[in-house]
Amino acid sequence: MSGGRGFYPKAGTTAGTFAAGDTVVRLTGAQTVAGVKTFSSEPVAPSGKVTGTTGAPNAGRFVGVTTSGAPTSGTYAVGDFCVSQNGQMFVCVTAGTPGTWVTPRDLTNLLTSGEETMARDMATSSMGTVTQNMYLSYGTFRKSESTTAARITTFTTAAAATPTLVRIGLYTIASDGAGTLVASTANDTTLFAAASTTYTKSWQVAYSKVAGQRYAMGVLVVTSATAPTLCGAAMPRGTEAAAAPKLCAFLGSQSDLPSSFTDASLSATASRFYGVVA
Repeated sequence: MSGGRGFYPKAGTTAGTFAAGDTVVRLTGAQTVAGVKTFSSEPVAPSGKVTGTTGAPNAGRFVGVTTSGAPTSGTYAVGDFCVSQNGQMFVCVTAGTPGTWVTPRDLTNLLTSGEETMARDMATSSMGTVTQNMYLSYGTFRKSESTTAARITTFTTAAAATPTLVRIGLYTIASDGAGTLVASTANDTTLFAAASTTYTKSWQVAYSKVAGQRYAMGVLVVTSATAPTLCGAAMPRGTEAAAAPKLCAFLGSQSDLPSSFTDASLSATASRFYGVVA
């Protein structure tokens, strides 16, 4: 059986002692090397950046495997992707250290303009509201963009005349479940005055939401009359909706939108309203 050796010559090398079957691998320039090559240690190669092809021209890299979740250290570029040992895939949508990562999802029925707290094709039932309860509908947003308004649709019951306060807020959700108010509407007691109607209300100040960030939209009605019902969805038990990551909750005894809340201060609810950040 004949054998052979591989050589990696320095630039300018023109001499040496070689045997039949030896292969010279150039360190620069293109070269085709046939056959199976076995290495005694793992070869060091440049990052696996793919510059793209016609129809998919953008760069991307497979950057490795995590134990669970997206990378929490290292510097990454938009288009980098990884998998986890528990069977998830993550894509970097904002470059940085470690960047912003999202899980791939089917975008077929999702809004092209604005972003919803839940899939709109699941918002087929009524969610009742009670005065001074701030209801929260959670979602992890997939787009980084400036937003100027919130949109909520009433179901079959309107707010009877006249509420004291009607406001909508947007909260960032921290890893411990705490919420911080980052956008809000001014008080407008004409909101939800009609049933089966979509209401759009501007933020007092525009807010740039971040892809991959967990948010909760909050809605609060303070009234001594009938409170409205909202378009949304219901689960059989509130405890299941409250399991991490939380889908919905409410904060009782509120006279106005709180600037923040803790996860422990929230109560479970089985109902979730459909809200849009636009």
